[in-house]
Amino acid sequence: MKLLAFLAAAVISANAFLPRNKTQHTPSLIKRPRPVAPIVALSAVSQEDTDVLKERVRGLLDMTQTMLADGVPMPASAAPLENAYEQGTYNELFLQFITFFVDMKLNYDVGDDDLCRPTVFPCTDPGDDVTKEKLPQMYQFCHSMIDGADPEVQLQIWRIIVDKLASRVEMDNDSFNDWCVDALKV
Repeated sequence: MKLLAFLAAAVISANAFLPRNKTQHTPSLIKRPRPVAPIVALSAVSQEDTDVLKERVRGLLDMTQTMLADGVPMPASAAPLENAYEQGTYNELFLQFITFFVDMKLNYDVGDDDLCRPTVFPCTDPGDDVTKEKLPQMYQFCHSMIDGADPEVQLQIWRIIVDKLASRVEMDNDSFNDWCVDALKV
């Protein structure tokens, strides 16, 4: 749960940079650093938007390294996120950020010493309590990132759901969706 709180702050910050429809309600609890642009193709996002997202990604990468226990490596998705940070477009950076977040949540847990270590829970059994806690939350997170995104980005986020979440419990899309909805009701 500590890892979720740690990463949730980063996700809320990243989601603040996804252009939104002017009529869409933004919760008053989320303070945005600047006005939010209307929905546009994410490839048309300004350099300022990209720079702000890059700043958040850099902070997340730097902070994550300090939260890992001695000898624990960064997730494999850190290298593509670093690459997107250095050379990528807004869309690529955004997608790699989501991948990194999902990998951290699924593959690491925070110990009593507040440091991240590889998880001992494979999250492959749909009947397991930890699986029921982690996967539906990540499913919901990914769906929240789809809202307002360019269709190409939506497809890539859906690939993350299928490749990293549904396949983990060996479910097809519809079964996984139903399972997540049921798990989130509890």
